[in-house]
Amino acid sequence: MEVCDRNPLAIRLVLDSYTAGSELSRALDQTRERIIDFSYTSLVDHLPPDASKVLECLFGCGDPLSRGQIGHLLELSPDEVAEAVNSLLKTSLVTREVASTSERYALSSSVRDLLVRTPRDRHVREQVYARLRDQQRIIAELDQRGTRDPLNESFVPSTSANHIRALVVRLRASVVGRTSRADQLPGSRGRSSGKRL
Repeated sequence: MEVCDRNPLAIRLVLDSYTAGSELSRALDQTRERIIDFSYTSLVDHLPPDASKVLECLFGCGDPLSRGQIGHLLELSPDEVAEAVNSLLKTSLVTREVASTSERYALSSSVRDLLVRTPRDRHVREQVYARLRDQQRIIAELDQRGTRDPLNESFVPSTSANHIRALVVRLRASVVGRTSRADQLPGSRGRSSGKRL
């Protein structure tokens, strides 16, 4: 039943193939491929661009993601993520997992199989993989060398979500980098020393 995603047509096709003499495992595989090709390919082809990106993001990550994580990985605004996710929730392409105050989204197993065989957007998939690798690198460095002192200005709580921790580290590096570059501009020391006089 789970292999057919509780699809009555798929169950019927499996039973027909099995009664006609096919092995059950072969009947399941063939039916699953036919249902995916027929049902999901047409549906996925008509999705808005951001919804297709969200599918690739969910595929690339593998784990259920929150809207914040999706927006971070795809560099989409909260409104763009909400619109894309809402359009996907009207279909059977994604599932929603609700836990207390948070929602996470995952691909249905059939769509995952389709995306294995025919990626929708290889560029988006590579972008997601690259951002995940970068995030893992930042978190590993933070866990290894980050301060545990909550009063230190570079402290990032380990209880925060990984994408938030990585974002804070990136933002801090960007702000510190800008400040140090400004101090290195020609004449900046002269102006600051002039002010002291």
